[in-house]
Amino acid sequence: MIENKKTILFVDDDLREVTIENLENEGYFVLPYRNHDEAMQDVRNGLKFDIAVIDRAGITNKESGDEIIRYIKENWEKPVVCISAYDARPNEQCMFIRKPFGGAKGLIKIIRTVL
Repeated sequence: MIENKKTILFVDDDLREVTIENLENEGYFVLPYRNHDEAMQDVRNGLKFDIAVIDRAGITNKESGDEIIRYIKENWEKPVVCISAYDARPNEQCMFIRKPFGGAKGLIKIIRTVL
């Protein structure tokens, strides 16, 4: 983790480079992942971050963000923002934003509120 910068674990199969670039331009360090399994492996291995932004829907029907969300909340006690264009089920472990969320500005506003 870079000193004086908040680090965002960003897990989304539909990663947008412009979103990551905008987050970085706002002073955040972004750790991008395109699937839950890779992110979960690194989180279990001690990946350091300040907040997680996780797409609850997966690339396949078998994959879901709920496992990594639960793991983070139980073991790291870090804030989690859930994003999804499809999955609007309530989840008490994270703040939910439906995609599209108004570009990076909408997401940045939520991140600032949560941090």
